[in-house]
Amino acid sequence: MREGMLNLLPSLFSVYNDNECDETSHLMAKFLLENFDRLDTLTVNDLMETAFVSRSGVRRFCQSIGFGNFSEVRDAASEWAMFRQYYLSYSLLYSDVKLHLREDLSRVFSDIDRLMTPAVVQRLCSDLHESGHVVLLTSDSSSASLINFQRSMAMLKRLVQMVTESAPTTHTVRNLTDNDLLLVVSASGSFAHAQREQIEASGAKKIIVTASADDSLLDLYDQVLAIKPSVIRQSPKHVLYATYAMEYLFDQVQVAYARLFDPSLGEIDISW
Repeated sequence: MREGMLNLLPSLFSVYNDNECDETSHLMAKFLLENFDRLDTLTVNDLMETAFVSRSGVRRFCQSIGFGNFSEVRDAASEWAMFRQYYLSYSLLYSDVKLHLREDLSRVFSDIDRLMTPAVVQRLCSDLHESGHVVLLTSDSSSASLINFQRSMAMLKRLVQMVTESAPTTHTVRNLTDNDLLLVVSASGSFAHAQREQIEASGAKKIIVTASADDSLLDLYDQVLAIKPSVIRQSPKHVLYATYAMEYLFDQVQVAYARLFDPSLGEIDISW
């Protein structure tokens, strides 16, 4: 599997979302997503008939998403149970999800408020401001929550490149120097573990934002922003830290950065 890629499912969604409906790659991704629960029973012929491609076309598609061949794709069948647990377990945890979600989010936000003291926020903003190239290396589960951060930072004249497991531009990470910043986001720690080799090879200053308390994971970093060390990896509540928590934390960073480094902030019309 290509370095930097962790799971099949996000790679398939990337192809499915980024290609036109009549394109061969879209058709193959669609078929695999629709049949993910029986992935280990599929054959090369199934894909060939679905997308009207040759055996070599199937192989090229597999290689384009980081797998050597269709057998390696089929070996990822265990992801079905893993992702069902990840995405559905919280919604099934309570009979009254709305009430408990509000309470759980209140605790999550309190955890972040305790972590993100003015001194911590200012130090992170200074690192963002002073670094030559900033790369945000994030799991796919958190990437959607960080898109607004990336775009709002661009409006503050600070470009942040986002690298995810479904778009793993590993040369970018490895080629960073000590003048650059590598900001790793991995709520459970699983993504950071999978990326350890390229993170270790990077010459950049390294900061991790995580809810993991795994010392063997955290020893790579110049700074560790640990939201809640007691979070159990892959617990039903973990999804809250990968999504809501990261968005809330990085919203604080963006606001602080704007106030510290954008003297023209007062010119923005907030009346609308």
